[in-house]
Amino acid sequence: MVKQRHLIKSCVNCFKKSFKQGDLVLAVIRPMNITHRMQRKFEPKWEGPYIVKDVYSSGAYRIISPDGEYCLPPVNGKFLKCYYA
Repeated sequence: MVKQRHLIKSCVNCFKKSFKQGDLVLAVIRPMNITHRMQRKFEPKWEGPYIVKDVYSSGAYRIISPDGEYCLPPVNGKFLKCYYA
């Protein structure tokens, strides 16, 4: 039983998300101030779609708006999810 739980916990890291240049992604909406929480329950939690412009080895991604005008600072991959059009 303990061995199974250990295997499940260790395997969680096996399924890390990875995006490549040109992929469409959604970014989580994060409050500017960490102490500030989302005000409403039914507000959207994701914004986008964005296009992955650069991929860094540390797991960070530089994303831009589809029209190429708006560029966000590097975002950690755990705050992104794949966008299916």
